[in-house]
Amino acid sequence: MTSGTVKASGAGRATRRFLNLFGADTTVIGRLATPALAFTSIALVLVALGISVMAWAATSYYRSAIIEREGTLIREFVQSRAGQDIASLLASPDDAARAEVGRRMEDVLALSEVVRINVFDQSREVVWSSRADLMGQSHGDDQVLARSIDGDVMHVAEPFARSSHAETPIDAIETIEFYVPLDSGAAGVYRNAAPLERTLARGSALIWLAAGIGGLLLYAALLWLFLRVHSQKADIEHALVRLSAEHRHLIQMEKLSGMGRLVGEIAHQLNSPLVGVINTAELAERHADDPERVRQLLSNIKASGYHCRDFVGRVLDLGREAGTELVPLDLRAPAAEMVNLYRQTGSHRAEIILNLPADPAPVLGDIVLLRHLVFNLISNAAQAAPELPIEVVLEAGEGQWRLSVQDRGPGLPGDLGDRVFEAFVTTRREGTGLGLAIARYVAVAHHGQLRAQNRDGGGASFELVLPASAGEGN
Repeated sequence: MTSGTVKASGAGRATRRFLNLFGADTTVIGRLATPALAFTSIALVLVALGISVMAWAATSYYRSAIIEREGTLIREFVQSRAGQDIASLLASPDDAARAEVGRRMEDVLALSEVVRINVFDQSREVVWSSRADLMGQSHGDDQVLARSIDGDVMHVAEPFARSSHAETPIDAIETIEFYVPLDSGAAGVYRNAAPLERTLARGSALIWLAAGIGGLLLYAALLWLFLRVHSQKADIEHALVRLSAEHRHLIQMEKLSGMGRLVGEIAHQLNSPLVGVINTAELAERHADDPERVRQLLSNIKASGYHCRDFVGRVLDLGREAGTELVPLDLRAPAAEMVNLYRQTGSHRAEIILNLPADPAPVLGDIVLLRHLVFNLISNAAQAAPELPIEVVLEAGEGQWRLSVQDRGPGLPGDLGDRVFEAFVTTRREGTGLGLAIARYVAVAHHGQLRAQNRDGGGASFELVLPASAGEGN
């Protein structure tokens, strides 16, 4: 095992121990190892950089504020001891004037941290100094002193590093010099910088400590928030994968269920014509001595057989998603054929009243699908009111033909609305919910509409609206 691998493993264990402090689920850590380590590195660098900048800015401000406060205190004390007539003493610096200035500065020099005082006149010459050999020296090139004479309190952290002070150091003492403005001059007060530096160091250390603790808390909060959000994201993704699998399973089950319903609907659609075939065959047996009657009944059986064959063929075409081929035809034909076919089934006692126009009703359509649609509507009406009359009415509109099948049953539930045409929606326990859905599909395939509404006198009305064609149809 290489050293890099050892370091990575150690970092991983350390990260896990750290995450455990915040109640992180160890089973989730495995999934989050790579994102967590990447976030740990980036967040740590950003937090450390931000905290360092803030701590540096706070330390700089704190240092400036403390030194400025010290300068203000020294200025007030020095100016109070110098007196208001200090300008006259500095204007004529004889021995008496120097002695008076020295007497007034004795209280300042007596302060424990003050190690030297220089008093300058307007020309930046040392009028008086606690060190006698410095009196009479000129500091004409000292710009810091010039600003103090103009009225500003100035400080120099390392005064003896300047060329003007190179020959006058204070041995073994770290000093800081404050320039205090006086009337027509200035005073240079040298203080022992060690106590002030200790104060600044303690304050800076507290600032950096507080910033470090705040940074750690911020980093921990960010890491906890990241782990929580990422863990929730991982859980959601896992749940989505599981739900997707369950959804596919449900779709498969729904397909199987829908297939069963479709088979049931197809069986139902084929059962009625086959019942008619059986009844017609039995009727033909009873009229065996009447060849003409038998021939007519056999013709009806043949027509029912063709209808079943064509219906199965169209179902297969729909299964292959084949396009519907529309040809000119007379809409009266499928309406009359399905009414006659339904009458022959003998399975319902409902009277069917057929009202067709005398002239052809030309449309473009598929005769097999239209037969299926009309038969479906008639069967649906008969099931709604088995012993009450059913009306099948075909009438012309503006550029269209309207074929309605009306029953006198209980009508449609008020909350059902257009959902009656959705697949698997039914109001009967034994219904499949596919008949009207297929009928709506056939209407749309013919560029038409299939509408349902309740009649004012009771019952329901299903209306097929198809665009009229130019020809008379076949």
